[in-house]
Amino acid sequence: MFPNTIRDRREALNLSQSQLARLVGVSSQALWPVEAGQRPPWPALRKRLASTLGCSESELFPAETASARK
Repeated sequence: MFPNTIRDRREALNLSQSQLARLVGVSSQALWPVEAGQRPPWPALRKRLASTLGCSESELFPAETASARK
């Protein structure tokens, strides 16, 4: 539903989902549906994920960024 690259970037950094959740200040249960594309991330989480994963929000959520431009 909300394709993104959270998992790919997380795995490239050798982080578990629990580790990433801790780094961005949420529970694994809150991060899982966002990573799975089942729920869009709230704005503050988008920023924290992009910063932690070393990329821009548009790189992390390309489909959402493209939709916002229309």
